[in-house]
Amino acid sequence: MLVTGKKVIREFLLSPYQKLGAIYLARDLSPEKRGDIPHLARERKVPLREVSREDLKALSSGKDVRGGILATLPRFVTWDLEDLLQGRSQGDIYAVALDRVFDPQNLGAVVRSAFCFGASFLVIQKVRAAGITESVIRASAGTVARIPVVQVTNLARALDRMKEDGYWVYGAESRGGEDPERMDFSGKVIIVLGSEGEGMREGVRKRCDFFLRIPMVEEADSLNVSVAAGILFYNVYKKKVGKRGPSISR
Repeated sequence: MLVTGKKVIREFLLSPYQKLGAIYLARDLSPEKRGDIPHLARERKVPLREVSREDLKALSSGKDVRGGILATLPRFVTWDLEDLLQGRSQGDIYAVALDRVFDPQNLGAVVRSAFCFGASFLVIQKVRAAGITESVIRASAGTVARIPVVQVTNLARALDRMKEDGYWVYGAESRGGEDPERMDFSGKVIIVLGSEGEGMREGVRKRCDFFLRIPMVEEADSLNVSVAAGILFYNVYKKKVGKRGPSISR
């Protein structure tokens, strides 16, 4: 995969979870526009190569490189759920799970909100859902590199495993459920959001301990999944920050 844009590449260089293959800079790129990319690349031992604008365009496979920088990503590293649960057995944790979110832009926007509001990790499906692609990386503004991503074959089974580990499962619903402002969100929590059109599947709904509903005017049908995600994650973050101080466990 190719990663473009200084901000996005910087997120990957700051990530403890992902490793870029190499970074290519246009030779005429000013020090101001390079920012701290060269310094971070040296720290992470990522090769940094200066090339002409023509060579940069050729490397980009037609992508927009007007910013004068691109990077290669040999593979996006995903996590095993068991390993992640063992490493996060304690703390006031919350995670996010997505059930059949197909649109890469929505997935990227959800990831960005999850990172900004302190989610510890993200669970997505391996099939019949959007995966981590260049489009998702761009839509997340690179923050997908800053949060562990778990891909599972069976989301309902993964939720069962998390419940065994002490997680409370909160499902987002467009109708019915509790106002998130009234919820406590104490302990280990996972927020589940369903697909853009159909919501959660029945097998996933059955694993939920609580349902959340964002209050809206009666005439409104539902919110875009990424908008709903931002509102819900903010509510969880507020409750957990209020208990633990300025940050929560990642």
